[in-house]
Amino acid sequence: MLTVEERPKPVVRVQPDGRVFRGQTVTLTCDIQDTDVTNWSYSWNKDDSEIHVSQSQEYRISSVSESHTGNYSCTGRETGGSRYSHTSDKVTLTVSGSSEAQALIIGVIAALSVAFLLIFFLALLWCCKHNKDTIWIF
Repeated sequence: MLTVEERPKPVVRVQPDGRVFRGQTVTLTCDIQDTDVTNWSYSWNKDDSEIHVSQSQEYRISSVSESHTGNYSCTGRETGGSRYSHTSDKVTLTVSGSSEAQALIIGVIAALSVAFLLIFFLALLWCCKHNKDTIWIF
C-alpha cells in the first residue's frame, strides 16, 4: 500500500504584528497545520538565506535593529524522519529607527529646555530693569 500526502505549508506569524522599533523583542512563529508529524526541526530564512535552525517553532530576536529588516520564511523538517514541509510565504519585517514614544520624549525635553531658557532670560531682564545701578559682568 502506498500513501501519498501533500506536504504542509507553514505560516509565519510575527509578534508584534504592527510597526516594529529598534530595541523591541520580535518573535517569529512557524506554524505547521494539518499533519501527523509531531517533531519538527525549523529552518529560518532571511532574504532566501538560512539564518537559524532549531527544534523550537519560535525564532526570537531580543533587540531588533534596522539590520533585521528583511523577508523571513520557514521550512519544517521531520526530526528523525524524511518528511518536510513546503517553505512558507515570506513575511516582511521592517524595523524603524525610533518609536513615537521616543520622539515624544525628545519633543518634551526640547520644549522644557526652551521654556527654561525663556524664563532665565526674562528673569535676567527683570533683574536688569530693577537694578539699573548694578553692573553685570559675564
